[in-house]
Amino acid sequence: HIEEGETFNAGVMVVNLDRWRARNVTAKVEEWAASNANKMIYSYGSQPPLQLAIGDDFERMDTNWNVGGFGGNLNVTFPHCACLLHWNGARKYWLDDGRYKDLVNSTFTPCNPSPNQKISRTKVQHVPMIPDEKKSKEEKQGWRGGKRKDQIDIEKKLSSQTVHLLYAADHDAMPGLDASVRSVLKHASERVVIHHVGESPLEPAIFSDVEFHPLADVHRIHNLTRFTNPHVSRHRSVRRLTSLANYVRFVMADMFPDVGKIMWIDADTIIRCDIVPFFRSALSTSNHTISARLMSGRPLSL
Repeated sequence: HIEEGETFNAGVMVVNLDRWRARNVTAKVEEWAASNANKMIYSYGSQPPLQLAIGDDFERMDTNWNVGGFGGNLNVTFPHCACLLHWNGARKYWLDDGRYKDLVNSTFTPCNPSPNQKISRTKVQHVPMIPDEKKSKEEKQGWRGGKRKDQIDIEKKLSSQTVHLLYAADHDAMPGLDASVRSVLKHASERVVIHHVGESPLEPAIFSDVEFHPLADVHRIHNLTRFTNPHVSRHRSVRRLTSLANYVRFVMADMFPDVGKIMWIDADTIIRCDIVPFFRSALSTSNHTISARLMSGRPLSL
């Protein structure tokens, strides 16, 4: 259970997709959404049902990787070594009335500089295919879709080591998405796989490595409306909270069945450090479903 006054922010989180599947988190989120539709439990959009479904099964993320409040609070203080700035709230920096616009290009200063520190890199191993006529009976039985079972297991393990990032942004959030992806690529020490679910892709000439997934297709396949909140119309930020892009995070495990680990990042963020070592270290020493920033306050708050 989540103790009173203790929950997490779901706008930035590293997810163990294998554990997510094993715990049937998507089904639990859907159950909470259905219960809320029948009788209002929460008035917000996508965070409350995930908080309720996950409970306390989350690793406490380094706070420097989700320093938030810039989209709502007037007096936000943060360390210069903050690696990720989050404009959670209605006043996004790209809007006319947005706040803290000057921080978009602010300078990052490491908390504990380690100029000689080396970043470990994962060497990808190739498992050769075995021609059908050379396979034993046991190998044939272990063959799945043209691949040996051990090859599938190795590929799945390696895919969990690959840095997969997922954004979901509708048209209104495209300015933030553009800037956030640029900030990731600027600091990444090696190639990262960035997935974007949205209504239109980023400029292909600039973001050629970003994999675009049409939001309409994701909705058609996974039925995102099953997670929506009919009571959210009472909230002042109804347009922002009713976007189907908010609910993509609930179907990550189904969208990427061969991926073991992924990082969800809201589009209203700016990354100021190398995301690769952070991603690799998150959830590496704990048995939790997600890694997210601990929040104090009401469990169902945004």
